[in-house]
Amino acid sequence: KGWFLPLICLANVCKALCGVAAGACSGAFQLYWSMTIIGTQDGISEISAKNGAQRTVIGGLGLVMAGLLAKALGSGHVSKIVWTGLYCALTSVHLVANWWSLKLVALDWLNSWRLHFIVDQFLRSVQGSVDGTKTGKKVHLSNPKEVSRIEPLLFLPELKRKNSCPIEMGVSFNRFARMSHHTSASLQSILSEKQKQKYLLSVGHAGRKRVKQKRRVLVAFTPECNNKDVAMAYLHACIVDDELASTSKEQRNDVEEIEIVKEVETKAESKLT
Repeated sequence: KGWFLPLICLANVCKALCGVAAGACSGAFQLYWSMTIIGTQDGISEISAKNGAQRTVIGGLGLVMAGLLAKALGSGHVSKIVWTGLYCALTSVHLVANWWSLKLVALDWLNSWRLHFIVDQFLRSVQGSVDGTKTGKKVHLSNPKEVSRIEPLLFLPELKRKNSCPIEMGVSFNRFARMSHHTSASLQSILSEKQKQKYLLSVGHAGRKRVKQKRRVLVAFTPECNNKDVAMAYLHACIVDDELASTSKEQRNDVEEIEIVKEVETKAESKLT
């Protein structure tokens, strides 16, 4: 009995967190079902109304069933093992049903995990075509349905390629200038040469010492960039990351490290074009 109040408070906190997460995701799911069932985004209001009606009906039925079940289990004729096992079984069914229902939703826009997966798959396919391990000129990429089946639903660490360094997207220009190896004059020349490019990319280092262990790929965007520019910038950053991982040179001081980084950035630029 002494644990009842802490457990009921913890349960209400978890329920509130679940409600916040559901509310944050409901708009994306309603838009998906609107495009899938009706075919246009105009049906999102109808989907939202029907969803609210269904939740009301299911909630009412759930209250009735919960009352009947509580009355049956609270009579004292059922052992604690039975109702504890029943609770665990129903909770497991609920979680599994939600898990598989989310796997059915094939969102056709990119979050950080999907973008990382698609770019990694693209680079591996291109590398396989170049090495001759894969025949044909077409590069196969997974469609939204295939990606939805393998995308993790838990808050686990994202995909990491071997020997990869962190990729920081959308850093401020001040942070970019401070961590990058470019001087003020070189940054001004880059800005003037790449006016049409909606992003700036460079290999930076965390801390004062420019060593291999502190490398990171920095990407700064201009106010005019769009989703296509973000995807292009991420592809560019992954190519730079692969070049950094494949280089066999070891730096002995800051000057040699900057030379290695400049060589890698040049190779990545040529591959991208």
